Amino acid sequence: MGDPRGRVELRTAVAEYLSRARGARVSPDSVMITAGSRHAVEVLARMFGPTHPIAVEAYGLFLFRDAITAVGGSTSPIGIDDDGAVVADLDHLDTRAVLLTPAHHYPHGVPLHPTRRSAVVDWARRTDGYVIEDDYDGEFQYGAQRTPALCSMAHDARVLYVGSFSKSLAPALRLGYVVAPWEIMSRLLPLLCLQQLIPGQLAVAPHILFERAAQALVALQEFAPGERLGGSGRADI
Repeated sequence: MGDPRGRVELRTAVAEYLSRARGARVSPDSVMITAGSRHAVEVLARMFGPTHPIAVEAYGLFLFRDAITAVGGSTSPIGIDDDGAVVADLDHLDTRAVLLTPAHHYPHGVPLHPTRRSAVVDWARRTDGYVIEDDYDGEFQYGAQRTPALCSMAHDARVLYVGSFSKSLAPALRLGYVVAPWEIMSRLLPLLCLQQLIPGQLAVAPHILFERAAQALVALQEFAPGERLGGSGRADI
């Protein structure tokens, strides 16, 4: 039986991609492959357990709220305004984890303001909590300087990164991943439902990961010459 985190070739490709495209220094050992981003959130919710609710953005995607409650957890909403999630609301909640979309809130479309990015990492350090970063549309930032992933600024591993290649490659792949330190990874692995992972997907993904992304970037560059472009994202599957 292979590594329960997934094929090392794929985990290495994901780590290299995140370093180049999202400014995150990631080791392949800290990457765990999942059957999509919802599966990733389900595994994280199982780890945190039902004792404390997981804070989520109000008016966010129902997908992850459903994933949390499906495994016996609960959620508490925090507000959204023009600067993104109102992270100050966390101080009034009995929670040890918050699920955020710092790059692009759906459906409001706003990124998390830099001061709030710092504030939520400070909250996690102060309370021994964790931020689950759903990097929704993190790479679909055109004609402007990209905002790096939140996990790139949390060097004490308080941010657990969730990503997927279903938008940039194909939703049918159901290819997601979690980036977490070993103390968290060791708790996640026993909860990982290996039956949800299809070996054929893991075998083909390393070969198409960069080729398909490169093809997409070439096409976009021809469509919008002179613009600085990057492409990848996260699935709602």
